[in-house]
Parts: sequence; structure tokens; C-alpha cells
Amino acid sequence: MKSTIKIISLIIAAVITVLVCSKTVKKQGEQRIVLMDECTYPVVYMLSDDLRYNRLYGYASERDYNLLLEGITVIPENRRLKIDIDRYNSDISGVGYEIRSLDGANLYEDSEAIDVVDLGSHVTATLPIKNLLEHGEDYLLVIKLKTSKKESIYYYTRIRYDENAKISYKTSLVREFSDTTLDKTKVRTLNKYMETSDAMDNTDLGYVNIHSDIDMLGYKFFTVNRIDEPAVTVVEVSGTKAVIRLDYKLLAELDGESSIFDVSETFTMDESPRGMYLMGYDRYVTEEYKYMNSVKSTSRIYLGISDVKDVDYKYDKQEYYIAYVVNGELYMYDHHENELNRIFTYDISEGDSVRERHNEHDMKVLDVSEDGNIRFIIYGYMNNSLHEGEVGISVMDYDHEKKTCSEIMFIPYACTYATLEEQLSDIFYADEAGNITVLYQDKLVNIDHETGEYTEVIDHIDDYCVSADKAYMAYTKGDSISVLDIKKKTAKNIEVPEGSLVRIIGYIENDLIYGIGDKADIYNDITRSQIAPLNRLYVLDKELNVIKEYAPSDAYITGGEIIGNRARLTRVKKTDAGFVSIDDDQLLNKNDNSVAVNDAVSTVSSARRLRERILKLSSPVYDARDVSYGYTKHIYFDKGVIDSAWHLSGDTRIYDIRKARMEYLCKPNCKALVDEAKAYVYNIADCKDYSSYELSDVLGFVAMGGFVVSRDKNDNEILICGYTKEELTCRNSSGELIKLKYSDIRDDILLVCP
Repeated sequence: MKSTIKIISLIIAAVITVLVCSKTVKKQGEQRIVLMDECTYPVVYMLSDDLRYNRLYGYASERDYNLLLEGITVIPENRRLKIDIDRYNSDISGVGYEIRSLDGANLYEDSEAIDVVDLGSHVTATLPIKNLLEHGEDYLLVIKLKTSKKESIYYYTRIRYDENAKISYKTSLVREFSDTTLDKTKVRTLNKYMETSDAMDNTDLGYVNIHSDIDMLGYKFFTVNRIDEPAVTVVEVSGTKAVIRLDYKLLAELDGESSIFDVSETFTMDESPRGMYLMGYDRYVTEEYKYMNSVKSTSRIYLGISDVKDVDYKYDKQEYYIAYVVNGELYMYDHHENELNRIFTYDISEGDSVRERHNEHDMKVLDVSEDGNIRFIIYGYMNNSLHEGEVGISVMDYDHEKKTCSEIMFIPYACTYATLEEQLSDIFYADEAGNITVLYQDKLVNIDHETGEYTEVIDHIDDYCVSADKAYMAYTKGDSISVLDIKKKTAKNIEVPEGSLVRIIGYIENDLIYGIGDKADIYNDITRSQIAPLNRLYVLDKELNVIKEYAPSDAYITGGEIIGNRARLTRVKKTDAGFVSIDDDQLLNKNDNSVAVNDAVSTVSSARRLRERILKLSSPVYDARDVSYGYTKHIYFDKGVIDSAWHLSGDTRIYDIRKARMEYLCKPNCKALVDEAKAYVYNIADCKDYSSYELSDVLGFVAMGGFVVSRDKNDNEILICGYTKEELTCRNSSGELIKLKYSDIRDDILLVCP
């Protein structure tokens, strides 16, 4: 019995990780430890006949109404909009809805759903829309769900009344096209839709469009099959025309190896008497990253096929550790130990993972220390943890020695992921102490990571742009323009003539372009939009010295766009009848050098897989076959959990690690974890009896995410969680991570759980 209990404790220890979280911007002394659970918010779909489309994810609080909402929901002719709600074990006690103007200013309806039917795993309901909507006009629909755990969860979509949209029919046309791309015996029948061009690069499955050749459309050498039903998003619809997107997963097989492809297809189509006229087609493929088989050479980490070629990464100063983000997950390669480990992922589910796989989030690596510790941020829509359904920035620390991820700060935003991503691409600065400088509600603020208090660096910003090295931010307030040193938090004003209007054009590398004009020249164009023409542009270096001027005698500048190392300028000319458009011009900076590219990220091509991403290592791996891959790098050994398990366990019961095999769990305290664990137990006999096998026969299960329990030479139980050719990485009964040589282990296999 004692031996069994020790094994139980080892396995419990092997699946527990910690995530230290705090609500909103953390206040001192209000930390609490939780373990990250699977997502709980329901998912809402629109219904059109038997079609489920426009999948909506819930928000914990109301968003700013000035949202950029992707997707349009069509109100049927009888104005009874049906919805389908995947419950995800939530008890739904209320379904309400609002209809507003797109800016949220006008409320047209605030009602409850009717015909609410609980069908077990999902709930259907009908929204009886009143006869208040103008035909062809767009409105904002807010669906509000009440559950036993949450008073209101908010879901947003644009709606439009259009009795001729025929969403189901249009979707059936694009679905037929999509299905045919998966069948190599039929794919050539799609040639009639394609506009194949020799100018198209047909060497990358990451991106295929209407100009690609038919073999690329059919996934070239891969044999592909759907894993799930496509999620349908009606991006836009107008009469017979529509833009429809399908998102789904494929099992892709090539030369005996399998991969998972995440596919997003967008169709721009028009109905015709013979079916569909394809006006545009774009397909994006991202191969799910198989990190446990990604070091295939001594100098490269293979990241897989993708349309996204850039990868966020950082080395420590000595370049022993490299942390990098792939497909919204964080990884680190350790040159010291020749180990590659996954640091953070939201995808902790088994089976249906629509909630966890919601990908409106990303990560950035801020710093990697010489001890292998990582500071990083998760930003966007939070799929789970304490912040489920919120949009914000979670500042995280990874402790390499303790193998834990801890949240040190959470900054909530009322916007959407798309808006937040745009802001963070411009400015986000973290100093060595962990304090954060970020744009927040039209202000630039500095947040103290210890107290959670923030100070305003700039109280209001009208317009801004950031230098290529992210060191400087130029901004306007009224008729003044200033440049901020982001690190030092000091700003310098730029002198402009009194009474002039001023506007920022942008940065070319680290050189600022701005312009001035005369307020008397402001006019309204044909759409009644106000235009403020500029008569002179200046280019300034970092020290704010003028290095170039642009002042055409017969033209005014009405806009500018930075493209590489030049600015494309839109211009007008003043005539007796007013301002009229003339040809664009361009302004080059002082040299013709482009910004240095990220030389660690590259691509390679092969005859069968074609092009894929790689990360080039600064120093070679001694032996790529000797890289250690393990599932236990995020372990926190909470003594309370182990002690509780000791008293709760019986002779022949262990936790179902198939349920618990995840890198992050979520429960508010240790007791809750143990209470839930009782629901996932099974007989020890369900694990395989490998007692007659040698250790070398079962190590393959470790590489696949399983557990092997054995004994050392002192008869102590150990859990084997990683291995190389020379040694084993193990956990002892105290929860310590230890390295043992093969000679230190008895050929005595106690338990194997694949």
C-alpha cells in the first residue's frame, strides 16, 4: 500500500503547475494562487436553416461599442433570429439581447429570448427582433447570457436585415469548393474557378490564392482529411455577393508522417445562374508545431509550414537560452541541458477544444536572463484562468529553476484583440525592474509592477507614431508636437510657427517626418470630410536635427504612408475653384538602407514539404538526436496537495492522468483540486503492466507524454519525465527535479501510463 501511495503522490506532482494571478492591475498583497482550468464560457452560433455560422466568444464585461466587428449576421425575413449555444457545462439561466446603433449611442431594443430549449450539450433560443430595423442598415447585436457562475456574459455581432441574403445557399457553394480541394481525384474540376498566373509563387503551402496552380490548391504531395466541421464566418454579404470564411483542421499525411493543419479559407463570391462565380480566394495554412520533433539538425529548429514568416524570439546575453513564440505558444531551448520545452500554452483540453483554441491572443518575449528565466506577456482575449473573457495584457515570469509561471500583473482593456494588437505593435516597454509603459485609454502610462499603481506619462494623445527601434514616440496634442524618449520618460517639444496646424506623417526607420500647414487652408471634400493640407514637411534625426525639407511651391500634402524607406505622399493643388487632386509624390530619407531583418528567422525548402519556417540557433546542438523533450517543465509541487492525496487515496486508485495531463490546471485552492481529482480516478489495472520489460523498452512513452515510475538503487520510487542518451530527468517523492544516470536506476518498472 505504501508503495502505491508514493506512486500516487508522484503522479499528482507531475501534473500540478502554478499560475499566480491577480484581478485587474495587481494591488500589493492581493495575490492568490490558482491552477488554470479549461474554459467555461459558452460559445454562441447564429442559425440559418440548419447552418451554424458566426461563432461568437463571450466577454466578461461590456466592450467599447466602437468595435471593429468581423462578420455580419443576417436577420431572416420573419425577423426571428435563431441562435445555438454550446453550453460547455455552464448552467444557462437567462438569454437576453440588445440592439444598438453601431456606435452604441442609440438603444433600439432590450428584450429576452423566447423558445429557449435545453438540448443537453447545447441550448437553442429565438430572438424576436422588433420591426425597427431599416433594410440594408447595420446594427450592433449584444447577446447577454446569465449562468450560475456569471451574471452576464456578453457576445457581439453586426446584424443586418436582408431577406435576399440566402446565407445557407451561398455557404453550400463555398463548402462544395472547399471539400473538392481535399480530393485529389476531383480537385482539377476546380480549374474553371481559378485564374492561375505564372507570377504566383507555387512553393509555399502556407498561402494559396486564386492565382495558384491547381496542385497547390490540392495540397501538393500531402494527403489531407478533415478533422472537424468548418466554422463558417459570413464576413460580408450584399445582394448576390458575399465574403465567407471557413476555418477548420486537417490531418495531413506525407511519407508516413502526420501533421495537423489549421486552415482558413476566404471566398469572395457572386451567385450566377450556374452556381458560383469566384471573384477571390485566399487560403492560409499553419501547421501545428510539433516541438518534440523540431530539432532535426544541429543548427535549426523547424517550426513548420505557415503563412506567417516572422517569429518573436529573444536570447539571453550569453546566448545559452532562446525563448520564442510559435502559434501563440511559448517555448525555450536550453543549450546547457540540450532541452527544448514548452513554457506556456492555453490549449489544455482533450477532444473538443473550440474554446481553448480561440486564437485571439499572442505573446511577446520581453527578456531572457542568464539563468534561463523569462519575462513575457500574453495579450488579447484571455481564454481561461482568472481572466477568462477579458481582454488585456498579462505580464508573466517564468522561473527556470522552480519550473513555474507566475503572473505579476494584469492590465485590462475594454477594446478587442485587434485594437490591442495594433497598439502593442507600436509601443510596449518593460524596464529591468518590471515596470510597464503602455498606451492605455488614449494615455501613455507607466505601471509599477509591485503596487499596480500607474502614473500618466502623457495625459492625452491625439496622434502618435513610434520609431523603428521602439525608443522614441512622436505625438501631437492640439497644435503642438513632441518626441518622447520612452525609456527615460522625457519629452522634447518641436517648435512650430504660432497658429500653424501640425501633423505627424510617420517614422522612416528612426527619422521622424512631420508637416505644418495654414489653418486658413482647411476645407471640406465632396464627402464633407475635413481636410487639413500641409505646405511643408520636415525630416528629423534622433537628436531632432532637420536633415531634409520638402516644400513644393505648387502643391499641398494631404496624407502620407510609410512604405519601407520612403513616404508616399498624396497631394492637391489650389485653384480658383478650390483644391483638386494631383499625382502622388514620394519622399526618401537620408539614405536608402532598409531596416535590418530578423536574421535568426528564416525559411528552408524541400522537394516534398516545400517551404517552412526555421529558427537558426546561434551555436550548434552537439547532437540533434540527443535533445531532451519533456512534459514536466512547468511543475509546482504544492505540499498541501500531496499530503491531501496521501489521506484520500486507496490501494488501487490513481488519478486519471489522461484527464490531468496538461501543463496548466485551474482551481482556486488545493482542496478544490483534490475534490475534482476524485472524479477522475480509475483502477490501477487500467495502466499497463510492464514489470517484465526493461527500462529502455518503455522510455518511448515519456517522449509521447506518458509517465513511467521506477526505483533507484536505494529503492526509492521515482517518476521519469525526460531522458537523453546519457541520463534521465526524474522527480523524486519530495518533488525535486533530479538527474540520474541509467546505472542509478533499477530495471524495475512499477507503472507505465501511456
